Amino acid sequence: MMTYRSSRLQRQRSPLLFLVLLLSLIRPIAVGAQSNTVQVVLFYSPYCGHCQQLIAEDIPPIVQAYNSNYSWSYFGDPPDEETGAPPALAALEGNVLQILYVDITSEAGNQLYLAAVERFQIPVEQQVVPTMLVGEELLIGGSDIPDRLPGLVDSWLAEGGLGWPDLPGLTAIVTALVPFPNDSQDAGRSPTPNPDGPEELTPDQGFNPAPGSNPNLSLEFDSSNLTTLERIQLDPVGNTLAVVVLIGMFFALAGASARWRLGRGQTRLRRLSAWIPALILVGAAVAGYLTFVEASGAEAVCGPVGDCNSVQSSAYAMLFGVIPVGLVGLAAYPGMLVAWLAARAASARIADYASITLFGMALFGTLFSIYLTFLEPFVIGATCMWCLSSAVIITLIMLFSVDQGQAAMARLRSDAL
Repeated sequence: MMTYRSSRLQRQRSPLLFLVLLLSLIRPIAVGAQSNTVQVVLFYSPYCGHCQQLIAEDIPPIVQAYNSNYSWSYFGDPPDEETGAPPALAALEGNVLQILYVDITSEAGNQLYLAAVERFQIPVEQQVVPTMLVGEELLIGGSDIPDRLPGLVDSWLAEGGLGWPDLPGLTAIVTALVPFPNDSQDAGRSPTPNPDGPEELTPDQGFNPAPGSNPNLSLEFDSSNLTTLERIQLDPVGNTLAVVVLIGMFFALAGASARWRLGRGQTRLRRLSAWIPALILVGAAVAGYLTFVEASGAEAVCGPVGDCNSVQSSAYAMLFGVIPVGLVGLAAYPGMLVAWLAARAASARIADYASITLFGMALFGTLFSIYLTFLEPFVIGATCMWCLSSAVIITLIMLFSVDQGQAAMARLRSDAL
């Protein structure tokens, strides 16, 4: 689930919104539900992993379950046939279920989402995507929408249908929809609906118009051509914090390197090594939670800053495409705890090796965390607060273990002479 940043909720005057309002004044047509149709609005972000999964995998079988045919239309800028970039507002107009897809990262989508926030008094903690409006109902998240949508559609069909949500400016938008290029009602024909419901249907491959339509008209988004600044601006608060943490980790690494060369063994940092077990336990808990999220595909609890789910649903959440990154930390932390205990309880020589091992593991973890933290703002365009917490924890362990590791190395070298 992707948190909708308050910085994006800027009340800018949009020429497109002005046109929409003008249309609503000049042509006050009430767009209600046709007989036995249900009309809903889905707010999404092309950078949100859960939005992509919802659009590509979860919604298509529901669309097929209720519609024997459908067509695509759009409002505003047309779809880019060369790049496949979708329009900001695209509508799937089925004979039973109709969905208006609204990209909140676009100017028009931003304004419409603002209107929804005000109209439905959506609290800050629920201003996330994906969000779907079904009449007066709010469905929030990649699990809530596919779980509840079929039941709501059935209940509204039993009552004769449901029109578009009561949202300022929406009527003018849906009355001004333009068909997709090369799309037609027949082109969007899908298999006959299964009377037993959508759960027995095979999911469609992606959310493209059916055969006969332009194959490039997809609601998937290719972010590979974004600049570094544009990626950071996708989540300005979270990504800025990630950059600050990244800089801090570089300074910590430089400080540890200096202490190793200077050989300061009896220092406050060495005394702070007593806190290492507590840091290891907290780090293991964070790594365990991230492993669960990465392995199960569950939505992470992100808090008000960052977009954990976009990070966890990215390709970088898995090593070699199969091993959850969190699992690496979950396996490493017990080893560090054993090394810390051995450094205090074992014989002198074994204790020295254990101290060096502890510092080496923490140093490797810090370097790996620097790599992962770099990916968040500069490659993925989203930041995970759990990941930043893990990065800070392993960096502190590295700092608190450097003096003991250096002293142990000095003793081993002295014994070897």
